[in-house]
Amino acid sequence: MKNFRIRIINSWVALGLLCLIISCNSRDKIIIDTLQELSSEDYRQGDRFIFIVPDLGCSSCTFQAKELYFNHAADSNTYLIFTSETSPKTLKYELNQFKFLPGHVLLDTANLLVQREILEYYPVLLHIRDGKVLFNKSVSPSTQESLEEFEALIGSLK
Repeated sequence: MKNFRIRIINSWVALGLLCLIISCNSRDKIIIDTLQELSSEDYRQGDRFIFIVPDLGCSSCTFQAKELYFNHAADSNTYLIFTSETSPKTLKYELNQFKFLPGHVLLDTANLLVQREILEYYPVLLHIRDGKVLFNKSVSPSTQESLEEFEALIGSLK
């Protein structure tokens, strides 16, 4: 009887792990497919560091994410995506102050990233390698270490 219970428990654990793996893979697919819709860039090959910044929520978090991007804007594998923008005029003024690679700053005018729940109120930092999301963290007042981790990750791959 004891062995039977252990087998049942092991079966449930295995089923749970399988569901988790499938869920993570489909979440990665949603992220990659959405990025493909926003850009002609192929996110299924190579390393990409993506900063997704909403124009809502925590303004200091948004500022810090933008600042980190602009520190790495000249890198060929970094991208900045704005979503939920309320003032295109302010955004254009802001962007004119910085130099960045053409095609590496994108505007999600359809708010696909928010609709598909890739982010909500806080900026999101993504590291994608060959179509797999390796780093996916938001920057909020309680997760400031995400910025430091992401910067270290970018630096380690130069």
